[in-house]
Amino acid sequence: MKLRELLKTFNGHPQNVDLYHDDYDAEGADDYDAEGATIAECCLNNFTEDGLSQFSEVLNANIVHISANGQDWISIFVTGVPLSAVLALSNSHAGNCSEECYTKWFNVGGDK
Repeated sequence: MKLRELLKTFNGHPQNVDLYHDDYDAEGADDYDAEGATIAECCLNNFTEDGLSQFSEVLNANIVHISANGQDWISIFVTGVPLSAVLALSNSHAGNCSEECYTKWFNVGGDK
């Protein structure tokens, strides 16, 4: 299953996601939070068309493992995508990008 397909199932019921890269030995892994890259209230509706394009590499990544961490918190491990792309998505979704980029990539106060 692709990450995009799973996130689509969250539309209307966003989930808090810890997004992990399946290869902890990947370049840049020393900077990777051992708890995963958290994406709060995540669903596919959070992304604009530009966001779907910008993060398509990660959204089209294959999921290798999913585990539930409570009622509305899950861990997702993806493969076939650079660690830097996983971190770029999670950091941007958390607002660690310019306001211009954030509003371009994400539906601000939009349909969750």
